[in-house]
Amino acid sequence: AELIFFRLDQNQLSGPIPSELGRLTKLTSLGLNQNQLSGPIPSELGQLAELIFFRLDQNQLSGPIPPELGALTKLTSLGLNQNQLSGPIPPELGALTKLTSLGLYQNQLSGPIPSELGQLAMLTHLGLSQNQLSGLVPPELGRLAKLTFLGLSQNQLSGPIPSELGRLAKLTFLGLYQNQLSGPIPSELGRLTKLTSLGLSQNQLSGPIPSELGQLAELTHLGLNQNQLDGPIPSELGRLAKLMRLGLDQNQLDGPIPSELGQLTELTSLRLDQNQLSGPIPSELGQLAMLTRLGLDQNQLSGPIPSELGALVELKHLRLNDNELSGVVPESFASLRRLQFLSVDPDIGTEYLLPFQQQMAHASMPVAVRDIADLINDGESKIVEFKQTLRGYRKDDKKPEQAVLKAIAGLLNTYGGTVIIGLKDDGSPAGKGDGPSKGILHETDFFKEGEDTSSGRDKALKFLSAIAQQRVDENIWDAIDTEFVDYDGALLLVVRCKSVEDHALFPVWVQDVGSKAKHFYRRGSNESVELYGDDMLAYRDYVIKFKTPPAIADDD
Repeated sequence: AELIFFRLDQNQLSGPIPSELGRLTKLTSLGLNQNQLSGPIPSELGQLAELIFFRLDQNQLSGPIPPELGALTKLTSLGLNQNQLSGPIPPELGALTKLTSLGLYQNQLSGPIPSELGQLAMLTHLGLSQNQLSGLVPPELGRLAKLTFLGLSQNQLSGPIPSELGRLAKLTFLGLYQNQLSGPIPSELGRLTKLTSLGLSQNQLSGPIPSELGQLAELTHLGLNQNQLDGPIPSELGRLAKLMRLGLDQNQLDGPIPSELGQLTELTSLRLDQNQLSGPIPSELGQLAMLTRLGLDQNQLSGPIPSELGALVELKHLRLNDNELSGVVPESFASLRRLQFLSVDPDIGTEYLLPFQQQMAHASMPVAVRDIADLINDGESKIVEFKQTLRGYRKDDKKPEQAVLKAIAGLLNTYGGTVIIGLKDDGSPAGKGDGPSKGILHETDFFKEGEDTSSGRDKALKFLSAIAQQRVDENIWDAIDTEFVDYDGALLLVVRCKSVEDHALFPVWVQDVGSKAKHFYRRGSNESVELYGDDMLAYRDYVIKFKTPPAIADDD
């Protein structure tokens, strides 16, 4: 009964939380996070009146949040995130007036956000994202003057964005994306001058983009994509000198692309695609030396492609198709040797492109569609992996097929790329000798002697489809494409994988054979690497926030 500090976090504890812990009435710190605890949160924990620090996050807890926790009035930190908690957020939590951090994200909580949370005047961090919360965003949250982080994304919230959020002068992160919010973007958000990330994408927001957003001088990420916004792109956005990612795609924006966007020299991703933009592509975009992704496709842009875009030597993804552009791809594009995807309309001349660029120019998949010989000669890399076989030589040997799925998942969770099946690690075809059994043809489970090879190809694809849909994702074909290629007398099965930016399956997991265990892989310098625990969560959260994977070191 004299115990004041009880921490058993980051172990492998399982089973329910004992209700008897409620008898430790002098306890000030209780940490059981990052275990495998299950069952409900005991209401008896509401008797721990001296508790200051309380974390049960990253377990498998279920059931409702006990309203009795509202009696813990000395609490400064409450973490219940990353569990399987359900039911409403108790309004009683509004009585925890000393609380500085409240984490309830990644659960199955439902119902409205209680307006009582607006009473938590000391709160600096409020995380409610990735639940099933519905109803309005309470304007009372605008009272939380000390708040620096507000995460409400990936819920079912509806109605307008309260203009009162513009009072949160200390806010650095505001995430409202993937909800059902409607109405205009409040111009009052332009007062949040400390904001570094503003995510409003994938809602039903309408009206113009407020020019006041150009006052957010600290902003590094602005995501307004996949809404119903209309009108011109404000030239004031060109003032956001620290901006690294700008997503305005999939709206109804019209008018010209402001030349002022060429001032955003820190920008790595600029997506303006799938709007109604018109006029020429500003040559000033050629000043964006850090840019790796530029999407201008599916607009009404006209005129020639500016030769200045050839200065974007870091560019990996460039989409210009489905516009009214004319002429040829400029000769300067031969400098873009890092391109993994280039798309232009069929009537645009490509005679100045390098051979691998010409091959991808009219491709339908946003992946590295380079000549297979070039890929093989360059060897395994961040975007290419060789696999000798799809099936093991014994039917009970599942390692080869699991290795193929690991490679595919790693690419899908990172920059995308190509898995080539039928090659040894050194790039030479699998199989023995110089006979017809080279490459994937040596896999006799598919290619029977005397049978037409088309039958074997069908068998191999059906097998790959079966294991990928069963152990990776039933919608795997939304993210990969396949073809058979003849190379050096061998038949290879080529699997092209979309980048994490270009498919909706993230995070992609691989399930073990015969068990429910799942593994998460991301790409390393030349192989897929498994991530665990906090490393996996940090990687996942980064991709969800920035819509792109972190950079991969060359020696990773």
